[in-house]
Amino acid sequence: MPGNNISAVGLLCSVLASVLFGIAPWYVQQLGMDSYAVFWNRMVYTAVVLAAVVMICGQWQKFISVFRCRRMTVLMLVASLLAGVQWWLFVWAPLNGQTKELSLGYFLLPLTLALTGRLVYREKIRSLQQLAILLALVGVFVEIWTQGSLSWVTLSVAGLYPFYFIVRKKANPPALVGNLFEALLYFPIGISVLFFEGSNSLAFTAASWLLLVGMGGLFASSMLFYLVACSRLPVTLFGLMGYLEPALLFLVAVIIFHEPFSVDQYSSYGLIGIAVILTCFDSVRMMLGHRKTVCT
Repeated sequence: MPGNNISAVGLLCSVLASVLFGIAPWYVQQLGMDSYAVFWNRMVYTAVVLAAVVMICGQWQKFISVFRCRRMTVLMLVASLLAGVQWWLFVWAPLNGQTKELSLGYFLLPLTLALTGRLVYREKIRSLQQLAILLALVGVFVEIWTQGSLSWVTLSVAGLYPFYFIVRKKANPPALVGNLFEALLYFPIGISVLFFEGSNSLAFTAASWLLLVGMGGLFASSMLFYLVACSRLPVTLFGLMGYLEPALLFLVAVIIFHEPFSVDQYSSYGLIGIAVILTCFDSVRMMLGHRKTVCT
């Protein structure tokens, strides 16, 4: 577990992961499939893409070594089950009119991750980070007030993901190897589902196949960037950086999906936007300060 030092690679991977996750709802809309078919196609093609990358990178033996450690295998099985719930929600929500509930869950997630970093890993929370958490918390409460309640989608995202990251950190596999393990757990089921569903789940045009392979690459690379950031950044900062993803999800929902944006949401999303800016500013300041210390 890293300390409170800031990794430039970790910050970059966090931003890239958020951007890729942010465009994912738009991408799955282009497939023209229901959420059931999209989910299983995602699992199959993500596993295929990850397996190819693992072989190209020469990490196949590292993947096999996971099964030689019973503790790591059990932890990865638990992580895979927790991840599967999130993957399904991420595909199901945009296709079933639950984009806002999904985005609210991701707005709450940085707060639960920051709490996890403080309680589980005893990480210190810097002054600007505390201010960012306070502003984001107020923004989230405003959003909850305008929506009236928290849906099960929101609670699932915000409540289960911290357990997933705790388990992944305990297992501590290489990010690429861990991602492949998780995807391959669902691969046989996905193949069976797509085989028996036939033309209802599989599209046979060249463009559709390219979209499906692209979806596998999109989700594989986004999750890989996400987990690299998780391993290189303190949990508190990793959680706060996570505000970029729901902000992008919100922009996709409003600009591309043309979902309504109420006047009240200017307050909630404005506060959260300020929290993101403060977090980025504090991260850059810490990183530059660390580099000066190393140079001297």
